[in-house]
Amino acid sequence: TGDLVRQAADGNVEYVARRDHQVKIRGYRIEPGEIEARLRACAGVAEAAVLAVDSQLVAYVSGSADTLSLRRQLEETLPAYMVPAQIVPLDRLPVTANGKLDRRALPAPVFEAAEHVEASGEIEAKLVAIWQDVLGVARVGVTDNFFELGGDSILSIQAVSRARQAGLRFTPKDLFLHQTVRALAQVVTSAHAIDEAMPTGEVPLLPVQREFFETAISERHHWNQAVLLRPKEAIDPVRLQAAVDRVVAHHDALRMRFSQRDGEWTQRYADTAVTTVTHELVDTDTLTDACTRAQQSLNLEQGPLLRVARFTLADGSQRLLIAIHHLVVDGVSWRILLEDLQQAYRDDAPLPARTSSYQTWARRLQQ
Repeated sequence: TGDLVRQAADGNVEYVARRDHQVKIRGYRIEPGEIEARLRACAGVAEAAVLAVDSQLVAYVSGSADTLSLRRQLEETLPAYMVPAQIVPLDRLPVTANGKLDRRALPAPVFEAAEHVEASGEIEAKLVAIWQDVLGVARVGVTDNFFELGGDSILSIQAVSRARQAGLRFTPKDLFLHQTVRALAQVVTSAHAIDEAMPTGEVPLLPVQREFFETAISERHHWNQAVLLRPKEAIDPVRLQAAVDRVVAHHDALRMRFSQRDGEWTQRYADTAVTTVTHELVDTDTLTDACTRAQQSLNLEQGPLLRVARFTLADGSQRLLIAIHHLVVDGVSWRILLEDLQQAYRDDAPLPARTSSYQTWARRLQQ
């Protein structure tokens, strides 16, 4: 397994550390040595080392190879999650007194381009602001590379969403093909709200939903994803309820209901969906039980599929639980929903433009 352990006198085996340098990035277990081997196989690379820095892969190389060329070669031979966010060229890699690679002496990467080129025009300025926000970089120029600044496939999806809110439209594929602000600005179009009536009626089950219903699960209603948030300031219950109502009205999938007929499961939109925010006084010992009860209250057939609960603890602090059935939410959806909820709670400004309905997409997939 690559684990280094020691056996105690009583026979127990105690874990010490990894024998190798295996790391976990965005849920993937990665062996940096494999990436290092790919780099050393590239022309012009004398030495290579790969580290995980702030949940990003960073490669260090010495030799005459061009870093952009190295990135392209890695992208052709490695999955996207194994391509380093940045490749740092060095004259030589640091070594210890014993002549081994000194990983601690490798310089920290700087996710910022050496030459800064200011944005020209409204589109470039909007894209620069989006990249700075998504990447967490203080200064982005129009010739900077999104992925060299620490971007990845997940952050590209976030950039697409932020751009849509700013009235710009591009796809993750566009960002992979046009990796600088200047190049991307040439293919960006205006984002328009979808002129589509509120969807009603049945929706074809997606393959993953069919698999869910074909799998033996004892408590289907309880199959949810949830987050427990600790607000920085007290939550106003009236504003919270109004914000939840707006989010439910904006995201039609939260109106979905599931029923079984003659052994076959179907899904449809409910005409209306009301999610009443609950409020409860708890202590640290009963908070977990209260969260469990809220999750258990989800109902596939009658609803709701979304439960929002505000808890107040004895010390006056609050917690906000948001539980959604997994049939209508995933990891990407959470970020969008939380941003919309925060915006709806903050003010009455319009939420981001609606996109094609889940129903339209499901029917198109069925074709």
